[in-house]
Amino acid sequence: MTMESQIGLIAFGSNQGDSEQIFADAANQISKIKGVDVERVSRAYWTKPVKGKSDATESERAVQSPYLNAVIKVRTTLEPQQLLAATADIEREYGRVRKQRWDDRTIDLDLLLLGDQIVESEGLTLPHPRMSFRRFVLEPAAEVASNLIHPIANCTIHQLFKKINSHPKTMGIACSIGQPNGLVVDEVVEKLAKCFPTWTFKKIFSEKIFSEIQQALTILVLLDPPNELLDEAGRNLQVQTKRFAGPYLRLNPEIAEIDLMTEVQAAIQTIG
Repeated sequence: MTMESQIGLIAFGSNQGDSEQIFADAANQISKIKGVDVERVSRAYWTKPVKGKSDATESERAVQSPYLNAVIKVRTTLEPQQLLAATADIEREYGRVRKQRWDDRTIDLDLLLLGDQIVESEGLTLPHPRMSFRRFVLEPAAEVASNLIHPIANCTIHQLFKKINSHPKTMGIACSIGQPNGLVVDEVVEKLAKCFPTWTFKKIFSEKIFSEIQQALTILVLLDPPNELLDEAGRNLQVQTKRFAGPYLRLNPEIAEIDLMTEVQAAIQTIG
């Protein structure tokens, strides 16, 4: 039985070689994948590299070449793993080796969305876990698929892009009382306020606080423990935060402070 066709979004990134030509070639190769029709290709957007570090590393970031970013809208009958494998084949043709986040690359093809599918497996998470707040993804995605609904954020690509452009900018970090990283979040919020004075940072530890400020949030960071580890108040907070209609970032609740800082600073950089 043939799978019903679905709309998918594929992000392109490159900062080595002739990135513009590589982009054109990659879009052409994607159009030749059996079961895939390319419907729209965004313009190319040049963006600064992200290091996930604070302003003190601006000189380090300057060493890296800017990235060419774009999004390709496709209609496909392929399953997510099949489409992922096909794009990985294209990456290998250009010598792409995945070493670490934020490294230089000739080509990066990330599957962002495929219909309303939610997938969490080794090697693939759908929707892409960081697409909802990345300007270099949302801007080209809004160009080619503004009305496409993000199945977890429960809003359109256009609404996500509008949200990250709103002012003033506020980040909420949700952490239930009793979670092991409660004190770490306090310290991170204090440090972030010093690093990014134009932003407001809020620790969210109850459903009431979340209800009061959710409309003002630019992005919600959720330290997301297993449900069985939470008390009733924690479960209520978790349920409400997972309904947040906007950019979000879900992290392991036991994340180390340095890694939490890296993640949220990278998010702030990509929002811009």
